[in-house]
Amino acid sequence: MSPRIQQQSDQSSSTSTMINE
Repeated sequence: MSPRIQQQSDQSSSTSTMINE
């Protein structure tokens, strides 16, 4: 479960970066 939460955070960060760009 721990790795799953980390993966979700990674995806959120990626989307945030795209919106920022």
